[in-house]
Amino acid sequence: MDKKILLIYPRFVERLRIGLPNLPMSLMYIGSYLTHKGYKVKILDLNNIDDANCLDSIKKELNDTTAIGVSVMSAQIPNALEISKFIKQINPTIPIIWGGVHPTLYPEQVAKSEFVDFVVRGEGEVTAFELIKTIEGHGNFENIKGITFRSKGNNKIIATDNRELFDINELPAIDWSLLEGVTSFKSLKEIAEFTGFGIFMQTSRGCPHRCTFCINKILRTRYRYKRTDLVLKEIKRLIDMGVNSISFLDEDFFVFKDRVLEILDGIEKKGLKFKWFANVRADYFRPDYINLEFALRLKKCGCEIVSIGAESGSQKILNMLKKDITIKNIHNSAKILNRAGIKAMYSFMIGLPGGETNEDIKKSLQLIQEIMREDVNCLFRVGIQTYRPYPGSELYLECLSEEMCEPSELAEWVDSPFIQTRLNPEHFQEYPWIIPDIRKDLNDIIFYGSLLAFQSRYQLLNKIIRKVTSLRFKLMYINFPLENKIYTALVRRSGIDIPLKAKSFSD
Repeated sequence: MDKKILLIYPRFVERLRIGLPNLPMSLMYIGSYLTHKGYKVKILDLNNIDDANCLDSIKKELNDTTAIGVSVMSAQIPNALEISKFIKQINPTIPIIWGGVHPTLYPEQVAKSEFVDFVVRGEGEVTAFELIKTIEGHGNFENIKGITFRSKGNNKIIATDNRELFDINELPAIDWSLLEGVTSFKSLKEIAEFTGFGIFMQTSRGCPHRCTFCINKILRTRYRYKRTDLVLKEIKRLIDMGVNSISFLDEDFFVFKDRVLEILDGIEKKGLKFKWFANVRADYFRPDYINLEFALRLKKCGCEIVSIGAESGSQKILNMLKKDITIKNIHNSAKILNRAGIKAMYSFMIGLPGGETNEDIKKSLQLIQEIMREDVNCLFRVGIQTYRPYPGSELYLECLSEEMCEPSELAEWVDSPFIQTRLNPEHFQEYPWIIPDIRKDLNDIIFYGSLLAFQSRYQLLNKIIRKVTSLRFKLMYINFPLENKIYTALVRRSGIDIPLKAKSFSD
């Protein structure tokens, strides 16, 4: 009998309003490694399954399953707990393994839950494989690096040593057949065309920079990258499978100029024709790196969209975040990308500890306005988000110093404001660093920022929404948010979010 492993990607607290299929790439990498080691793997992405069918879909897979892995970010905790409890009620003997960002940040909290048997910390490919082998009776759990679990004898929490980071060049190629059943689409080509951003691909892990809020700095994930020949081989493989657009998942695709040049040389030499998306830092837009000539070559080699974490229009806030970029860098990026014909997607944060004022937020809204003038095709990937504190970072310590009270056990995260995008008035007690002047407008600013991030199916409505949002930011006028009230009323009446469609390569 095949040794089957079920991997589950839980729903997010707030359903995405972009009308696009989710691709659980964290589980795709874990699953590909396990299939390479001889296991049969089934992936269920509950974000792509109707509410009424979620538990039934899980129940159908339990009879012949050796172990269950659940990839969990903080905003997935409510659903992850629900499905773990459901599984334990049906078959309490199936080991449930939680991995991902939240269990890595809070391994002991998660391991104490009666619905979780093991926690995998950090990158999970090798650890998950060794853990499953041990579950099958081959070895001792305490000898596996990178896990946290409860001792069966006395319920004591045991945390083994951290696992060393491995060479990502040794990972097997993605097994794209694992997407079967994850979405309703029959081919990678169909998925790529419908998402608007193509198929996801990772050419590096980690980030060498020092942003005080970044998960890579918290997890100490050293920057590592794949060899250029492997990158080009995977690109060609996807193209041969009918894919014409690719999103590079790298935190920072442009870390080393020489490496980017090698990839561009390979794309040109091999005649690889595809559109692509990648993340880039604003400070790379300078005379000795991404100047207009370099940007034009990127465009020629298929680069259609780049994402830039602008974060704030206040240089004081950028310095506090240790972004190591300037407002001038952000302006330069907008001007160069506009001239090169590459779309830029900018993201911003508000509700930050460390002395953020109303004036700092106004500077962000002003910068958004200026970017929209300098780059007429610019986008806003996630609009404006509320800062969420992650433990272990400098900014997290700042939150603690301002009397933040974090959840003390896993169940408390279910109703925690830290996993919400929009804060209710009663949530502000959990964000003591947000001053009253900011609190009254916070959700409305985030709402208007989200209108910049997504588009409806109707072009005229898109233009009206963008114009209204632009005017409000220009006048710094958030009072009487009529549009937000209309949207909220429509959502309450229909019971679902209004379907929005993200801008794609072709828009």
